[in-house]
Amino acid sequence: MPLRTNRIQDETLLVSGCSYTTTPYYNNNIFTEKDILLTDTWPTLLGFKEVISVADNGLGNDEIINRCIEHLLDHNKPDPDRIIIALSNWDRFDTPYSGYTPGWFMWMLPEEFKRYQSGGDLSDLPKGMEREVSWYEHWGNPHPSTWYKMVTNTIRNILILHNICFRRKISCHIFQLIPPWTWPLRDQEEYFHDPSKEIYNAFFNHHLAKQFLNLRNIDIVGYPFEPKWGGKTFWYDICVEFETDRESSGLRLSDGHPSEYGHALIAKKVLKELTYFKLH
Repeated sequence: MPLRTNRIQDETLLVSGCSYTTTPYYNNNIFTEKDILLTDTWPTLLGFKEVISVADNGLGNDEIINRCIEHLLDHNKPDPDRIIIALSNWDRFDTPYSGYTPGWFMWMLPEEFKRYQSGGDLSDLPKGMEREVSWYEHWGNPHPSTWYKMVTNTIRNILILHNICFRRKISCHIFQLIPPWTWPLRDQEEYFHDPSKEIYNAFFNHHLAKQFLNLRNIDIVGYPFEPKWGGKTFWYDICVEFETDRESSGLRLSDGHPSEYGHALIAKKVLKELTYFKLH
């Protein structure tokens, strides 16, 4: 059965995710171009007695999972009754000094990248590339196998989290909130580097992924999360369902972040899609 307020109203929730999950959050509405402070985002609208958030802006999935693990390893903090993890882009990872999204380079069309390499400037690349460009100048273009390692690292950390939750009788839910890739998967011939085979192998053929697919006592919604592979992404579903009201909700595939009303729609989706269970 789905999560229901009358079942979770006496529970403490630990939630982790990226900026789509952070509370409070300054949201820039693309239609009004005004910053609005949101004191309630979707986790606080679910109806839990208490919400402990370790979400933060720009986090990759490794750090999203690790922050939950770190919280559980702190013996000075009581265990939550339930954990909800809203996954971010799988092609975003966290370095010790800054976040970095190799997907900006991996998904780039050849002509865009070649213009930059041949003496172009930032205007030849998608907006917001400064951080990625500085990484590229220092480290060079990431190898497609980077994807394989990024995906398997996150799956390994989910397995660790599941083990802790099962032993300590903490219910855990995991779903893909935003699109899994910075750029949508395209046909192989369009890639400057083609990581799609590496990604597919990591999700389906790695021995950790096979364990992941057989997990019990955990609610993983929509694996492998990529709709083209039969997975589910909440953001896609919500955008399609509520497209006619996208201006007030801040819900479009290309939007920065949802408005207050958009967070209410996400909360509604979470309560509907997540399956209630309790470990005893």
